[in-house]
Amino acid sequence: MIRVRKSDHVPESLVAQKKYGENDVREQLKSDQDAKCYICERNRTTDFEVEHLQSKAKHPELKFDWNNLSFSCSYCNGKKSDSFDLIYSPSEHDVELEIQSTVDLSEEEVHFNKMVEVDGIDTVIQLLTRIYNGTSVDGMRTFNESEFYKEFSTNIFFFIKIVSKYKRDRSNKSKQIVIDELQIDKENLGFKYHILKNIPTLFEVFKEYMVWNRQQAG
Repeated sequence: MIRVRKSDHVPESLVAQKKYGENDVREQLKSDQDAKCYICERNRTTDFEVEHLQSKAKHPELKFDWNNLSFSCSYCNGKKSDSFDLIYSPSEHDVELEIQSTVDLSEEEVHFNKMVEVDGIDTVIQLLTRIYNGTSVDGMRTFNESEFYKEFSTNIFFFIKIVSKYKRDRSNKSKQIVIDELQIDKENLGFKYHILKNIPTLFEVFKEYMVWNRQQAG
């Protein structure tokens, strides 16, 4: 999860018709979020829903509020439901700097640690933990949760592999492969940031490619 853009342009159907699911709303959210789910950062192509940061059930007054709408995949939207209304807005926070996102591939566990104390950050961490580690009390993921983790861990393993290759040979070709995986439309950028952050020499090489929606490299 990283900071997302939020356009100042409010789609016409949201203003004139009080409809949040029209094509112009979806197109603007898709553009703002680089066609990725704002929570898990996956590009789902057609599996996108207009998600209310503060749920419709508990905050009907925000149902058509542009600042309350985001693009989400159905998996994350289903996990979030109306249970995480205290979440902070990812368009107002440098999430990748405020939450450390790491994965233990050997234990198949994902960890999120807050780097700052701000309102709503604990709720973000609770949501992310639910999405990546599943909801079962016995630690076993459901089928969908397991498939989600497999896809995620495969992508992370690939990134670690190409970073390790660059670390060994330092060639321009290997460097470019890593840079390509750091583009704003790529997945799992929050995790990639912290993978490189944990290797100071490499972080210095790649930090200029990890500014994304922030104002500073950090």
